[in-house]
Amino acid sequence: MILTDFHFPEALERDLIGAAFDIYDKARSLTGAQLVPLLPEDGTAAVGVQVSLCFHENGDYASVSFELAPAPDESPATDFHAFVPFSQGYYRAKQQLLEGAHHYWVHSAAKQLLECHGRVLGKHQIDELEAMESKRRYISFRSAYGPLERNECLLAELARCEIDEREQDSSHSKIAAFEEARNFAKFREEEDADAANWWHSLASADREYLPGYPICGFPEDQKILFTYRNYLTTRSGSGARSGRVVMS
Repeated sequence: MILTDFHFPEALERDLIGAAFDIYDKARSLTGAQLVPLLPEDGTAAVGVQVSLCFHENGDYASVSFELAPAPDESPATDFHAFVPFSQGYYRAKQQLLEGAHHYWVHSAAKQLLECHGRVLGKHQIDELEAMESKRRYISFRSAYGPLERNECLLAELARCEIDEREQDSSHSKIAAFEEARNFAKFREEEDADAANWWHSLASADREYLPGYPICGFPEDQKILFTYRNYLTTRSGSGARSGRVVMS
């Protein structure tokens, strides 16, 4: 199933990579007494970091700040918490911080889609949802992913959300969810039409210079859609602007 697209800001990734060394260095400079309240419950050599994101009025990423802190009971919608290891080298610290940010971003994209369009997987059977959700075991989102991979990550997250909803479904909510799924399918048809019109407006020579995005074994209309999304992302330079980093 094809969902709406989303993008991870390149500027945020650069800011996270730059800040990871400061977090790693600061954690290693703490005394044992200072570290104890920041460690995870299993006692792993990792320090808790509260990450706060700020956005412009149009929703674009603006800045990020970090604070060494234990895991909170609840975080604001623009925050996430991650445990960053400090005994396995800088590279591992950087990867753990990025994974926390990527997980937060996919979850936020799923939440936004549900708020805008309702339960878009409402018409799927539970075994289908479990098959989609099971991909979470081997899908780890990366900002460099193309639109097809982003779609798979979002689909797995939405399947998890829908499975949770099924556990407390009433007959009325099941009917409403099915209707929301139908309405979303109609909404998606507009993007399919835009992609088809764009593709057929191109000369053969123009298609040869599109950003490379090979898709094998997919129907022609899906190949066109994902190529269209990849073209839009590449053309806009999504997330190219730098943000601002604050370390407290």
